[in-house]
Amino acid sequence: MLKPISARLSRCLSLWAALVVAAGMFGGTPGAWACSVPVFRYALDRWPGEIYELRVDRTVAAKPEIAPLLDKLRTNAVANLTVQVSASVQEVAAKLVFPDPPGGEAWAGLLTAASLETLLDSPIRREIARRIAHGDSAVWVLVESGDKSADDGIARVLEQRLKQWATAAALPEQDANDPSSQLGPGPALVLRFSVLRLSRQDPREVATLAMLEANSDEVRKLRSVPVAFPVFGRGRVLAAVPKENLTPESIDEICAFLTGACSCQVKDSRTGWDLLLSFNWDEELARVEEERQATGAEKPPAAQPAPKAETVVIRGEPAPVGPPRGAGWRVWGAVVLFLAVIAGIAGVGWSKRKP
Repeated sequence: MLKPISARLSRCLSLWAALVVAAGMFGGTPGAWACSVPVFRYALDRWPGEIYELRVDRTVAAKPEIAPLLDKLRTNAVANLTVQVSASVQEVAAKLVFPDPPGGEAWAGLLTAASLETLLDSPIRREIARRIAHGDSAVWVLVESGDKSADDGIARVLEQRLKQWATAAALPEQDANDPSSQLGPGPALVLRFSVLRLSRQDPREVATLAMLEANSDEVRKLRSVPVAFPVFGRGRVLAAVPKENLTPESIDEICAFLTGACSCQVKDSRTGWDLLLSFNWDEELARVEEERQATGAEKPPAAQPAPKAETVVIRGEPAPVGPPRGAGWRVWGAVVLFLAVIAGIAGVGWSKRKP
């Protein structure tokens, strides 16, 4: 696989596998080591967006048209952004800096009311947040190459496989008695994925593209091909998946991680990087929860017509690590029992051989 997916995603999946195996070897009950909440919902409930830093030249920050905007930003707790005013911003009026990691510049240029608005928000980022807050497990942002045939073809592969996954897969069994597995306010817990297509020619999404590329030269080299970015939680990008790697198997691998029980409860660089969003998550999730409780609706309306019923084998290379869904921790108990029986038989045989 190309490095953009392997360097980030494989580390994330390796951590997930290691924690599941450790829980099986040393744990008693699953709740003692990992909650039963799927990764995508655990992130939505418990992972706030990492903070970007906007560094502004002191002279620019004092301009009458800019100073009120910066003051508003400082008192606005919605965007995951802080403002740093200094005299060290050279050659440009302002820089938007990624959280570390990945670090580095996400944007640099003249700061105006219009450019500040583009940094804080865009149609794509606003739609990502809206869809997730209203029940999407993840939104796959497909950044187009400009080749319509290639873009349309990979979009069909992605949409069809995501539809099959949401139809055939199942969420982890929820333990209502486990305090670590309680859901926060928000939409009903269902499997639902969607795709958003983003044109590289859209001037409103310049900052979004820079955030998706995450200061990575490897990802920038992929601008001639369609690249998919699965986004979950509060704007967390899991990986960059170029056309060459966007196969049914890799889509399954990512979906298996996002919908599996959250073993990797600590947010770190193994699980991607964040977008800058101007979105009040707590307020919107509380509103969605209130509406859901008022209507008694446990399942939101389908975003698209349901596919025909069929048997789908979800494959992954490597296959998702951990006990099969539905079998739970009984699998680990069976393995331990089997090993104990073998050890017992061996012990009896050895004792009979003694003089």
